[in-house]
Amino acid sequence: MSKAWNASQMINGNDSLLEAMKKVDGNGSELDADLLRGLPADFTCSKNQNGYTKLPNGLIIQWGLSPTIGSQSSQNVTLPLTYPTEIWAVFATNNGNGNLGGEGAKVIDNSTIKIGHYNNGDNSCKIFWLTIGY
Repeated sequence: MSKAWNASQMINGNDSLLEAMKKVDGNGSELDADLLRGLPADFTCSKNQNGYTKLPNGLIIQWGLSPTIGSQSSQNVTLPLTYPTEIWAVFATNNGNGNLGGEGAKVIDNSTIKIGHYNNGDNSCKIFWLTIGY
């Protein structure tokens, strides 16, 4: 059962609204004073084709689509954000003809990945990529 409360009743002459909320932030209060206290609540994101999202726990997920890459070639991609610590994983898949092989995707450094398109024919394609790190 959730308690109804009136902010004006909870705030005395020395309390701020934040202090009042901290007093009632318990199980079932449906409040999150942790966010108000300034603990990590960063959900910054860029919803562009080459974009990213930051999670409150420090993880960062980035995604994008490369320019067209010719057969039997690779290309460095500069990520939208530089990872502060490291990239844990990089994934890539093509959006058209050909396949990824050899160096399908690999980490170069905290701001760059390398993606490759290895096809036996003359087909070119764009490559979708995704990285996870912190």
